[in-house]
Amino acid sequence: MKRVAFFAYGIGDISGGGGYERFFSDFFTDYSKDKNKKYDLLLITDNLDAFKREGKLMENYSNVIQFKDYRYKLYYDLTDKFPLIKALFRWYRTLYTQKAFLRQLKENKVDILHLPNYLKSYFFLISYISKAKGIKTAVTVVDCRIPYMYDSNDEYYVTAGATSHTFKPLFEKVKPDGIFTWYKSFKEFVTKNKLVNSSTVVYPVKSRYVNYSGQVPAFSEKKNEIIFAGRLDGQKRPMLFAKAVNIALKKEPVLLADWKFRIFGKGVLENEVESFINENKLQRHLELSFSPDMKSILKGSKCLVSTQAYENFPSLSVYEAMVTGNAVIACNVGQTAEFIKDNVNGILVENEAEEDLADAIIKYVSKPGTHEQFYKNNIKLCSEEHTYPAFKNQIEEFWDSL
Repeated sequence: MKRVAFFAYGIGDISGGGGYERFFSDFFTDYSKDKNKKYDLLLITDNLDAFKREGKLMENYSNVIQFKDYRYKLYYDLTDKFPLIKALFRWYRTLYTQKAFLRQLKENKVDILHLPNYLKSYFFLISYISKAKGIKTAVTVVDCRIPYMYDSNDEYYVTAGATSHTFKPLFEKVKPDGIFTWYKSFKEFVTKNKLVNSSTVVYPVKSRYVNYSGQVPAFSEKKNEIIFAGRLDGQKRPMLFAKAVNIALKKEPVLLADWKFRIFGKGVLENEVESFINENKLQRHLELSFSPDMKSILKGSKCLVSTQAYENFPSLSVYEAMVTGNAVIACNVGQTAEFIKDNVNGILVENEAEEDLADAIIKYVSKPGTHEQFYKNNIKLCSEEHTYPAFKNQIEEFWDSL
């Protein structure tokens, strides 16, 4: 049986988002227990506590390996005071870390090194490993903004890792054997612009799933709540939701009198969202909050609104909403229509405007007869189509292609 190693280091606080970390840690747990798997899967990480704080990877796994970064060790405080010695030791510590990591992979007989997400900070390691014989390299691309922001020099997108500043060195110097991505648009973009090596396998997924073992509440137990969940930033667009709620409440105050709107998340727009709520006196209807356990929140709500720019597919928060029986109102961007079917398990908004989103909210609330059917359809989709076996088949097919 060939061996794959997921590698994730430098993981910090994932409570405000952490979609890919939460997803791949759940997949690692499920796959580790799978008796019919094709590969032996390891996890190499330097910070297991970051996952455990979110209730992930709580068991004692024999296939979890500790990664050690020596770049800030080996007399770092002493040599940091002397520029020439500092430069020499920086080179030495980096090389020592690279060699130690390669040795770790070889000792554990790793055939494929797979990064669940690619960050610029990984380059010094994956560029070194890519030169080693006998180890294939693979990365997952989870940022939907790349086809739109690749050539941008905007500091925000450069810092966020959505541009050529992050990916050009990966494509041109590392030339990974495979790229596993959430998005068809990414494959189309890199293929059309000939950004990746012709031998690199680019594999866009068809679906994801949610690790959910809890009891889905009866529809009758759900409350009249509409949820927004995600990072509070420009790509997730919480202000679009807040402004749409404000418009909807002005248009239909009686219809929406018994409904509660709740925003869950953290991010750079937190103060702006809070100020908007206060300035428009929306406190009675619109709440800004945070929860590390969104599944518990979504168990009690009826609907999730997803306002992401560029793409809603395959948002983990949307899947978490679906598996707990929530209807989904989403802007019809990217591949959204592949898992949100208009008037089947939610409502698609064709124009990304506050007024149109407000009208979609009003449409949903004004047709209570459709709510239970949306509830049933989403639970069915998550039990029959968007499942662990379906995702497992995709990622194994990707590993096979390497």
